[in-house]
Amino acid sequence: RPGTPPASPPTAEQMRSDAIQRAWFTDVRNRYLRWRDINAALTFLNEWKGAPLYPPPASAHDLRHQQQLVTDAAFLALHAILNPTRQDPGAQDHGCFEDIPLPPSEFTRHIHAALRIALARQPTAPLRFLDVGCGGGIKVLQAAQCFALADGLEYDPGYVEVARSMLSSLLQDRAQVFHADALTFDRYGDYDVIYFYRPMRDPDLLIQLEDRILAHARPGTLLIAPYASFGRRPGLPCEHMEGSVHIAGLDSAGAADLYRRSCQIALTTRQIQYRAHPRNGYLAPLIEVILRNGYPFPQI
Repeated sequence: RPGTPPASPPTAEQMRSDAIQRAWFTDVRNRYLRWRDINAALTFLNEWKGAPLYPPPASAHDLRHQQQLVTDAAFLALHAILNPTRQDPGAQDHGCFEDIPLPPSEFTRHIHAALRIALARQPTAPLRFLDVGCGGGIKVLQAAQCFALADGLEYDPGYVEVARSMLSSLLQDRAQVFHADALTFDRYGDYDVIYFYRPMRDPDLLIQLEDRILAHARPGTLLIAPYASFGRRPGLPCEHMEGSVHIAGLDSAGAADLYRRSCQIALTTRQIQYRAHPRNGYLAPLIEVILRNGYPFPQI
């Protein structure tokens, strides 16, 4: 009003106090609004009837299948561009296969099945994935969309350079590529999911590699081996779950119980958040349960 002296500017202490109050009310509002998301998630999980770890593939006449073929074909064409390096003669002499591309839809089916089993085991730490014979690292990049940490192991120095260059810029500290011999590598026990697709050409060396992985893998480690000879070997210290996924160190009864629980895990393909963000406050326990059951709940 005319003649009214201007108000004194707020002190720094008052400004800090106002900011704290605004932040507090914003947090309360956000938590209140998250009830809608929580209610939707709990309703879905309560009505969820489960699904096999490997859902039946779409029919060749299904439009989605035809669309996936286009994506796979484009990916396989890009593979040669992303890793144009020829196989190192030393790696060839060592018995290693060259970098063989795999259609992304097929690889995703494998890691998604493993992810659901891993969630059913109720992990208390970030899940770690390893690709044995990772080539140019493309499957490591794919796996990082599901697992908190994804590493690659490769004998060919040229492939290692390509993989490190790509993954360091895209995943930063969430991926490493080891230049090492898979036949002597001694850190298989560090991983929750290990993928290998016949990295060795020689059948005897391949058996040697399989035995080394199984000797070092911790009980409960998931093994993805999408080739027929692995599942046919008698006496392997692992149990077949479904498709190309096996689990180390479990007896048949334990594997059967875990399989049943895995099929009840919902269909998330998101990177695992094994602990809800502390800003969720009193809602954190509910959100942790939702995440552990595989529901793709939005994160702060």
